[in-house]
Amino acid sequence: MIKLPLSAALILETRLITKAQRGAHDQNQAKYNEQEMASSQEYLLYVLDLLRLVPGITYKKMMGEYLLYKDGVLFGGVYDDRFLVKKKESIASYGFAEVIPYPSAKPMYLVDLENPSSIAEALEKMFID
Repeated sequence: MIKLPLSAALILETRLITKAQRGAHDQNQAKYNEQEMASSQEYLLYVLDLLRLVPGITYKKMMGEYLLYKDGVLFGGVYDDRFLVKKKESIASYGFAEVIPYPSAKPMYLVDLENPSSIAEALEKMFID
């Protein structure tokens, strides 16, 4: 067994830890890259078509997802190809399922309506609140 001075032993130990951490990081990065995290532009276009009766709709792409605004006010988004809106008491009667758009986020409502006039009605109620 070779005895190293304390400073050399600490440097060697640090390098070994760094290599192990780097390997773990590379594995995690590969898993992350395999996951399909972003929403498709095709689904965004589908949602925008559903919102065609609602004036003032705009969107911004952020981190692979799309944030939806009405007259400059954030009201929902497209997350993992799901149309979600903020959870508001004024639209609870629609019976939308509550979902989490991403880890550590607040619950949102999953819009499962396919009728543009029903969606326009729900958003009108949402903005009255």
